Amino acid sequence: DNPSNVFCTMNPLWKQESSRYLTHTKGNTMISGGGSNTWYQTPGTLAFNSGKFYWECKFNAGTNLAQNTAGVIDVDKTMESGQFQDKTGSVFYKNEDGGETRLDGVVSTADYGLLTQNQILGVAVDMDATTPTVKFYRDGSLLATVNASSLAGKFVTPAQTTYASGEYQVNYGNGYFGTTAISSEGTNASGFGKFEYDVPAGYTALCTKGLNE
Repeated sequence: DNPSNVFCTMNPLWKQESSRYLTHTKGNTMISGGGSNTWYQTPGTLAFNSGKFYWECKFNAGTNLAQNTAGVIDVDKTMESGQFQDKTGSVFYKNEDGGETRLDGVVSTADYGLLTQNQILGVAVDMDATTPTVKFYRDGSLLATVNASSLAGKFVTPAQTTYASGEYQVNYGNGYFGTTAISSEGTNASGFGKFEYDVPAGYTALCTKGLNE
């Protein structure tokens, strides 16, 4: 980050539902659940209604690994009570039941694949498509593509959820997972942000320069 380019982080100021607050650390790029048997969640600090953006989530902790979910949500829905992953206008990847997508609260049955500890989930959101699409990657390989008509015309923001004592880290382009730098930088044609894996063609980091590209 610098004054001329600010990257998205997770938003510790989200206060819609106190029972779902989680702990934000590492410059608001790592989340940790509160330990109760509930879903904890946080939106991002930046939202967009056009453009193509990419970010990465590293499932670094083994605790409650199967309950980690990550994706994108209509920012208006973050102002309502209830689980993000149940909302119309949300798309998530669920790291359980063989690896499933969750669109508008409805879970797929495809078994796209699970992420093990320290694997990285890439999220690529295309709001320029006639029907917005959300693609999910595991360590750089495409797992699933979701067509999400419920996102059309909306401002959307990244959304991270975890259960009980779950934890994971997110790299929105500053080149770190927590305090650990990425090990081998992938290609990024836009030049905005540093990621572990190649940024899909036409996508960029979710940052102020990326929003104004």
